[in-house]
Amino acid sequence: SHRINHDELVAVTVQGQIAHPVGRATPYRIGYDGVPRVLPGTGGIVLNRRIGDLCVGLAGDHIEPGVALHNNSREVIGPRDGPNNALITYACVGNRATVLSGLARGQRGWVTGKHGGVNHVLVDFPTAVLQRLAIGDRIGITSVGQGLRLPQHPRIELMNCAP
Repeated sequence: SHRINHDELVAVTVQGQIAHPVGRATPYRIGYDGVPRVLPGTGGIVLNRRIGDLCVGLAGDHIEPGVALHNNSREVIGPRDGPNNALITYACVGNRATVLSGLARGQRGWVTGKHGGVNHVLVDFPTAVLQRLAIGDRIGITSVGQGLRLPQHPRIELMNCAP
């Protein structure tokens, strides 16, 4: 018998652009100690913090390691943020990502996570690739994994995981 329902899964190509970091009206964040600080936050291409690095003790707030993707395109039907909703819904940790434009075109990486609220998909690439990427470069993801099940363990829910 099959360990997963691989034959039932649907692979769909989704796409995003590397998101520019987003600033606030005031750049200051109030620290736990009451001291205002200016710190990097979500978005962009983080060059020196990677998946697996410590996430505490950094001079940053809500840092997204690697590349943060969003899709700000519009479709003629559906909600205004429909394409980005599809990107963050369909992409699964472990899906293959391919650079579709820019100096690093053709290079490959992996989806490593999602960041709710700001609604980004996070992708890791080798350091040499990260250094060649630019804000706005398009990244394609072969999304597969939503609907993944373990037929022999029906009470276990699998979500956002590539097979």
